[in-house]
Amino acid sequence: MSASFFNAHSHRKPQNAEEFACRNAFHFLPETSVKKLPYPVSVGVHPWHAAQFNEAVLENLGKCVSLPQVLAIGECGLDRRKGPDFEIQKLCWEKHIMLANETGLPLIVHCVKAWQDIFPLVSQSGVPVLLHDFRGNETILKQFLNLPHVFFSFGKSLISSTTAQKIFCLVPDDRFLLETDSAAISITSVYEKAEGLRAVKGPFFSDSVKKNALAFFGAKALAFF
Repeated sequence: MSASFFNAHSHRKPQNAEEFACRNAFHFLPETSVKKLPYPVSVGVHPWHAAQFNEAVLENLGKCVSLPQVLAIGECGLDRRKGPDFEIQKLCWEKHIMLANETGLPLIVHCVKAWQDIFPLVSQSGVPVLLHDFRGNETILKQFLNLPHVFFSFGKSLISSTTAQKIFCLVPDDRFLLETDSAAISITSVYEKAEGLRAVKGPFFSDSVKKNALAFFGAKALAFF
């Protein structure tokens, strides 16, 4: 595979040979199913489903992390707008941080209205952290930019939100990634918008995103690049 477009977080498999997409494999997928997937995935429990997190789920995640397809932990995190009791979410989130640090796999984070809640553990993380579909304001961005292991990913909001576009332009060239998440959009459309905002097009832009993807996912991802 020789990818030209790097989709850091998706809920669907890669659409063609030009796309590297790290698909979110929900926690209910057993190790035997993940092992059969011909594309890269992340594994974890979304905060909306934190009430389903238990020792059996953690054991299954522990089995999955050594598979060559599994490049990251997540998406996981905290959501003050939706999901079960916040204390339940926090317990699930803390277990994911521990698993990422134990395995050395990077972490894909979902965060809604809980930036100050995730900051302490993110700041102490020993692995790269991706704040996916980043919706923080400029103050929050500056706070997390002080952590060199944190990356910021943008997708649908980059097309539809002028606020997200402004924030995206403030992120350094070596700290951003692009994604489709669960939106019915193509990664190429996200690239086109990002290129226009950065006023950089073609191979140079694609190579820059690829470099960031490798910095986040690590050498394990090279088999899929």
